[in-house]
Amino acid sequence: MFLVCLVFCLSDQSLPAQTVTPPSSEVDVTGAAMTLAEIVRETKDPDAKWRAIWALRDLRYKNAAPLLLECLKDHHHYVRANAARALGDIRIQAASAPLIDLLKQERDGGVIEQTSLALTRACPKQGDFRLMSSVDYDGDNASCLSLPQRSNVCRI
Repeated sequence: MFLVCLVFCLSDQSLPAQTVTPPSSEVDVTGAAMTLAEIVRETKDPDAKWRAIWALRDLRYKNAAPLLLECLKDHHHYVRANAARALGDIRIQAASAPLIDLLKQERDGGVIEQTSLALTRACPKQGDFRLMSSVDYDGDNASCLSLPQRSNVCRI
């Protein structure tokens, strides 16, 4: 019975055709971004905070850079990792030094990974970074991101 109804509904030619308007490439995201930034500033829930940071990254909202830089100092590792990644994906070149500073002290592998990736994205015109570290974390050497064929080297 359901299949007959479905076939009938799909074959009905009397339904008006709907026109879908593609979204404009110049969408104003300021209102949404400001709401997300307020969530990042005000919430005590680390899950809500890192998800709001991820949404700011998706919006490519460059005005969130100062807030994202503050989030690099958050006590929760998901927040730090997502803030670092957001800075890289939004291509905030001024974030290079704070991201390198974060790598000098970070112990969480996920944060190190996302921060390393962010550095390669934050300064694409300067080439990728080859990160070399002699920093010792409780007897374990930090992982290094090595991208050959580039001349830029950041020593930590």
